[in-house]
Amino acid sequence: AKIYPKEGLLEGAVVDITERKRAEEDLRKSEEAARQLALENEIIASIGRITTSTLNTRELYQGFGEEAKKIIPFDRIVISMIDTEKGTVKHVYMAGEEVPDREAGMILPLQDSASGEIARTKSTLLIQTEDFDEYKERFPMLLLTFQSGFRSFMNVPLFSKGEVIGGLLLRSRKPYAYTDKDVRVAEKIANQIAGATANARLFEERERMEAGLLKSEERYRRLVELSPLMILAHQQGKYIYANPAAVKALGASSADELLGKSIFEVIHPEYWNIVKDRLEALEGGGTV
Repeated sequence: AKIYPKEGLLEGAVVDITERKRAEEDLRKSEEAARQLALENEIIASIGRITTSTLNTRELYQGFGEEAKKIIPFDRIVISMIDTEKGTVKHVYMAGEEVPDREAGMILPLQDSASGEIARTKSTLLIQTEDFDEYKERFPMLLLTFQSGFRSFMNVPLFSKGEVIGGLLLRSRKPYAYTDKDVRVAEKIANQIAGATANARLFEERERMEAGLLKSEERYRRLVELSPLMILAHQQGKYIYANPAAVKALGASSADELLGKSIFEVIHPEYWNIVKDRLEALEGGGTV
């Protein structure tokens, strides 16, 4: 005699297997997501270390690019600085595959550009297409990049004090290369770049100011040293500087002979009261 399984028993077994496979797939996805998040956090932390290791902008940008490629796919990366007052965008760093007539250091018009769009909207611009016709009129400056074979474009704004100061531009030859997750990660990296860029620019500006100040001081010193007029400086009635003309006029052998001496040791007694009054006026009524 043949024994047939009950109808419900077979259906129950199929359901159990399906649920188990679904649970295994959910677990695999969860583990993959956890690994990806751990990698993202590791890269972001690494980028954070780069920001504190150097204030050289090229070193900063190169470090960012190398780390970013570990978690975001791109064939070309560009970092640009935006000047909304002048209506320009300057590509300060480029790496990866080249685009003709697009070099680091170039200054291009902001109008009708993807950089102009992110400056206006203060949000990420993502274009992924195999047909650029619908974007030609809106972003004509991107046409050259599209013609060079790139199909996915991500422009992420760099913010400083709530204003867009530049952009992180990622390009891929692969159509539809970027997901929402990639945008989220790119925005995290852009925040790091913006902060590091702002610090580096402040440092570079300070260096320029200090260099300018040194040049001004040197010019002033040369003018004073070469002046035919007596020039002396004093503090609390004692000489702290005397130019060559003063040394010669006062009959000293060198400036060191005058330094530290009281003004009253050098000038004639009949002028003491006049000098004293002037010193008190300069020092706000203090005594000499």
